This record gives sequence, structure tokens and C-alpha cells, in this order.
Amino acid sequence: MEAVARPTLLTDQVREELEETLAAGTPVRIAAARMGISKSTLHSWISRGLIDRRPRLRLVEDELPDEEDDLAEEDARIEAALVGAVMKAAREDWRAARWLLRNRWPGRWARA
Repeated sequence: MEAVARPTLLTDQVREELEETLAAGTPVRIAAARMGISKSTLHSWISRGLIDRRPRLRLVEDELPDEEDDLAEEDARIEAALVGAVMKAAREDWRAARWLLRNRWPGRWARA
């Protein structure tokens, strides 16, 4: 009797949603649970190159600012862009928003 492989859960729709979720900064554990798969399955797909985990947003320009004031202004622009992206992602899972903001700007977003 010939063994039959189980069909994969990785459809184009699942791949696209996982890549968007991971690119937004959602931890693998949360992204996997949200899609109904195990964390090890998602790690396997990432390691085999089936899921692209790289961020899709380009928030920083090629040239870095020279002065400290320019750095603060650039950081404020990045924060604003991330807050916007996080608010969009938070419609589906607020925990991703909390994790990203607390880890990127702990002084401003972490609990006191």
C-alpha cells in the first residue's frame, strides 16, 4: 500500500496573510496561533523559504541624517509610520501592536 501525503495547509492566501503579519512585527507564536498552525510548522516554513519574514515597509531613507536633531525628527517619522501600521494590524490582533510599541519605545509605551 502506497503512503499518501497529507495536503499542506500553506495555501497562497495563508502565505500572504502570514507574510503580512510577520512583516508587521507579530511574533511567530502569535502568527501561528492566529492561523491555526503550530509554531514549529511556521518555523519550518520560514526555514525552508516558503514564508518570507522580512519587513515590507521601507521606513528609513538610504542616507542617515548627520545631526542629532535630524535623527530625532527621523525617529519621530518612523514612530508615526509604525503606529499607523500597528493600528491597522491591531484591528485583527491588538497584542501585536502592544508588543511592537513596547519593544521599540519602552519609555513611551511600556507600563510605568
